[in-house]
Amino acid sequence: MKFEIGTYYDKVQDKSIPCVVIDGKAFGWGVMPDSLAKARAAIKADPTVKNAIMMGLHSHFIKNLSKTLGRDITIKQVNDAIDSGKLE
Repeated sequence: MKFEIGTYYDKVQDKSIPCVVIDGKAFGWGVMPDSLAKARAAIKADPTVKNAIMMGLHSHFIKNLSKTLGRDITIKQVNDAIDSGKLE
C-alpha cells in the first residue's frame, strides 16, 4: 500500500497540517493543540519526561494506525514506509 507524508487543511486550527496519507486517503490522527501545549510545557519544566512523552505518542499513533488498517504495524514498518513510500 502507498504511504506518504502529506498535508490537509484543519478548519479548527485554520492551517495546513502534516498527515500520513495511505493509498490516497489521509489518516485522521493527530495531537490536539491543547494536549501538545501541555506536553511542551511539561518537557520545558522537566526535560527528563521528553522520552516518556514521545514514547507515549509513538505508541498511541501505532495503536491507532494498526486499528485503522486492521493489522498490527510496528514503528519500524512506519519508518521504512516513510523512506520507501510503501507500507508492507
